[in-house]
Amino acid sequence: MATRQEVTGQRSLAFSAWIREQLPDSSTGLYVGNLNWILWNWTTRTQLLAEEKTHGFNHFSVWFSRFIHEILDPALVEYAAKHDILYLGFHLITFENTNPSDGKTHIDGKEISVDELRCLLNGHA
Repeated sequence: MATRQEVTGQRSLAFSAWIREQLPDSSTGLYVGNLNWILWNWTTRTQLLAEEKTHGFNHFSVWFSRFIHEILDPALVEYAAKHDILYLGFHLITFENTNPSDGKTHIDGKEISVDELRCLLNGHA
């Protein structure tokens, strides 16, 4: 079975706008974010999560970084160990421009080649 074709350019931002209009802002303690990529190979039981940043933007907000490193990542490490899953971690993928084809690519601040990125995203540490 082939990967489902992406429906590019049709992502609605209506829910994002609704959240911003209807929910309290961060001054109340509520922070809202989204996760860009979940890669799961069910045949090899390999999992990787990633946040994508483009145009050289290379960091998370402080609250998102703390949430990932103090809550989500440790919980997934523990879960993976108990369920025979190779968890390859949560990574920040940054592109100099928009993707690996139009500039440099970094994983967690380290420049990598397109082949290294492809290998990691395919579930090979």
